[in-house]
Amino acid sequence: MAIGSWLSKYKTTPIWLRRLLGCSILVYWAVEVAANFPAPYWWMYRLGVFAQALAIAYVASFIFYYVTVHIPAQRRKVAAQRYIAFACSRIVALWRGLAYRFQRSAEGFGTEPIPTPNEETIVDWFDKMFEDNASKNNKAARFPDNLPEDLMRRKVEIIRITDELLGLYIYEIDHDLFEILTDVKSSRLLDDVDLLQYSIHMGTMSLHAGIFAEYSAIMRRLMNHQGITK
Repeated sequence: MAIGSWLSKYKTTPIWLRRLLGCSILVYWAVEVAANFPAPYWWMYRLGVFAQALAIAYVASFIFYYVTVHIPAQRRKVAAQRYIAFACSRIVALWRGLAYRFQRSAEGFGTEPIPTPNEETIVDWFDKMFEDNASKNNKAARFPDNLPEDLMRRKVEIIRITDELLGLYIYEIDHDLFEILTDVKSSRLLDDVDLLQYSIHMGTMSLHAGIFAEYSAIMRRLMNHQGITK
């Protein structure tokens, strides 16, 4: 392992352990220097020997802890953070795919994707989809004719990911991410019975715009937290 890597991992040890290490090294050398001079009292010599023994024991214990406990834990933490970032990007991707399907159905191909649309934009998309389908006298001709099935597939995957993050990786995520993930899991978009189990009439989609906008706002928070820009 490179010296730089060792030093970077050393800085992640608890500060009180590092301070005790510094004090132990200082005590050891202080006793070494004092040994060159006669002790005024006999008990000072014994106290110095005892303090030096304690210092050596702590330094040895710190090295053992650092090599066998701290470094492996840091490696696991790095791997966990890498997976957490991947899992969060997967949650965002599942929403962005859905949002882009709405946008593409409303505005056609070639438009710049809007990953986190607000309620007004979503209502506009739904109105455009309804108008286009109404002109063909077939209100279920275009997406989202399979919306309940599509949402259910996405829900299963999102719930699986959030359960994994809130279960196996609960000690690796911060408080803000914990709140965002719980909001994702309890969002109305993933829990609304009408959206998940029954066919949706194209003309009534705008009534559900608030539910989609609410979830979009959660995704915006998740993207900001994770630094996802694309």
